[in-house]
Amino acid sequence: MEKSHFKKVLLVDDNKTFRESLAKVIAGEGFDVFRASNGEEALDILRREFIHLILTDLKMPKMDGVELLKVAKTIHPEVEVILITGYGTVDTAVTAMKDGAFDYIQEAI
Repeated sequence: MEKSHFKKVLLVDDNKTFRESLAKVIAGEGFDVFRASNGEEALDILRREFIHLILTDLKMPKMDGVELLKVAKTIHPEVEVILITGYGTVDTAVTAMKDGAFDYIQEAI
């Protein structure tokens, strides 16, 4: 990923420590970083800002990452979405990719 292509990044994770740590790293690389603790907050930001990339957790209360992906793509079809999870399955990965995810990352727990 080129920095110039993904200037505005939206991080969505209900784990504040993970969200803030990742935001610090990404901002340190020169990106504009927006933060949301759930899918609803993320959609509010997406409706106000032209976001280039969404990095989202898969498992969150109220709205999971796949549902966020689907709604985000209806708001801004050009937004790229990467799902990050420690609890992924092959089925979830396939669903996410079919629904337009840019990537699906299974983190080691």
